[in-house]
Amino acid sequence: SNADGGAGYAKKDFDEIVGYCRQHEHFLDVFHLNKKIKDRLSFMPAMQSKLISAVEFKYDRHLTDVILDTIESNLVDELNTSENHENLKRLRSYLHRRWVDIKPFKMRHLSVIKAIGCCESNHRKYTYRVKGQGKYWSENGAEGILRVLTCIKNNELEYWLSSEFAGG
Repeated sequence: SNADGGAGYAKKDFDEIVGYCRQHEHFLDVFHLNKKIKDRLSFMPAMQSKLISAVEFKYDRHLTDVILDTIESNLVDELNTSENHENLKRLRSYLHRRWVDIKPFKMRHLSVIKAIGCCESNHRKYTYRVKGQGKYWSENGAEGILRVLTCIKNNELEYWLSSEFAGG
């Protein structure tokens, strides 16, 4: 699963959805991770890319802490505000809390050849339908539409529509 970690989109929420699968890997959404870093470090733009590189590309906890410490040591003169200290403290806490979920896909040595990413762009459609707001899908109907959307996203729809398979 991949999400921004906000309310309703944390690993524990996805654990409930996936049920009893053999292995569930959760990823913090890179877009939201980078946005959080840029928002919290808006007072020091030169350090944003260094921190993003340490976190996202190198996945180096020590280097990340060194960069955060460097930023903190540079909070002098006009940068020495309670707001900047609070933003840095919150960013450090955010990164430490979510460190396991930040680990990049390629560094996890998973046997999965490809992962699907179709849910994020369609999640509003799913939630409206399964929460009974307006139109409604049964659990079987929701599973069916997810399979179709996954096939479309993976460019496999034609294959499955033209093949013979045993329905369940």
